[in-house]
Amino acid sequence: MKTTIQTLLTALVVAVIAISGASSITSCSKKSDPTPTTTLTFPGINSFSAIVLGDQANTNPSYVILTSGTRVSSSNFSSSVDLDFATTPQATPSTPQLISPDLRASFGFTTNTVGGSVTYIGSAPSSVSFANLRQGQLDSLSTPATKNVSLFATGTTPVSSGTLFVFQTASGKKGLINISSVAYTPSSTANTVQFDIKVQQ
Repeated sequence: MKTTIQTLLTALVVAVIAISGASSITSCSKKSDPTPTTTLTFPGINSFSAIVLGDQANTNPSYVILTSGTRVSSSNFSSSVDLDFATTPQATPSTPQLISPDLRASFGFTTNTVGGSVTYIGSAPSSVSFANLRQGQLDSLSTPATKNVSLFATGTTPVSSGTLFVFQTASGKKGLINISSVAYTPSSTANTVQFDIKVQQ
C-alpha cells in the first residue's frame, strides 16, 4: 500500500513539473487562460500592421507618423510626420525611397518642404528578428547615421518581403520597419509601399 502511494505521489510530482515547464515557455493572454495565444506580445513595444503609403507621384501621396502608425495625406502634412515615401528624381533609374521629411527640398520637391520631423533610418542588423523583437533588443539598437533608405536592392530589383529597417524619430523613439511589398513602375501614379512597424512605447 505504501509503495502504491509513493508511486502515485511520484507520478503527481512529475505531472506538475511537466505542466509547470510547459507554461513557462508558452505565451498566454493571461495566467488563467487555458488556451495559449499564437501571437507573442512583448511589453514596451507598439505594433502597427499593413500600412500603405503612396509615393509623391501617386494620386494619393502620403506620409506616416511612426509612433502611432497613422497614415497622413499630403494635404494634411504637419510637423508630426516622420517618414515620406518618395521616388527620388536624381537617381538613375529613379529610386523609390523612405526619406526623412526634412530632406524633401534637397530631393527636389517643392511642396511640404517646411516642418516635419527629422527621422534617422537605416538597414537593421541581420541578428534582429521583427517577429520576436524584445524591448531590450529595440532599446540597444544604434541610431542610424542616414535619413533615407532605398527600397530597391539594386537599381531595378524591388526588395523582398521582410526587408528590415531601423529608425529613430525626432522624439527619440526607436523602432523597426518590416517591408511587405513595393509596387513601383516609373512614371506611374499608383506606386505604393506596404510595411509593418514596431516602435518603443
